[in-house]
Amino acid sequence: MKIYDEFNKSIHREDLLPVLYSGFFISITGGLVAGALQMLFMSAFSFSMSWLMMLVLAHLISRRTLRSYERYHIIYPLLSVFFFIFAYYIMQLTWTSGIFFISGLFNFKIFLSLLNPLYYFSFLSPFRSGFFYIENILDVIFFIVGIAYSYRMSK
Repeated sequence: MKIYDEFNKSIHREDLLPVLYSGFFISITGGLVAGALQMLFMSAFSFSMSWLMMLVLAHLISRRTLRSYERYHIIYPLLSVFFFIFAYYIMQLTWTSGIFFISGLFNFKIFLSLLNPLYYFSFLSPFRSGFFYIENILDVIFFIVGIAYSYRMSK
């Protein structure tokens, strides 16, 4: 079946709403928990475990999306990818605001500047000066693997 035919299939409301509800739920809760664990590792051990957290988020989101619908539509794996990206944003927002909070530098002006998603996804830019650092390359690889995993496993 062609991809055009996949998009032309009808989307059933009784399948779409549980996917949206469970996707937003697991994105927010999974992102908060993964961000808190990331903050714990960064503050206690000065070691980043974001690559592991990305794999855990991808697994949780894909399993939750797969269990939410009865009839397959191509939009559900795409929503799973969106929920993975949203959960990654929540995770990064949680651990950076947590680090600022622990260090005593947290205020409303800093929190508003932390809400900018470009700050958290700048690791994907090859024009950034630190793009070829080992940690950044691992983050890019595991981000792509997380996207592919959440797409493939939610089919």
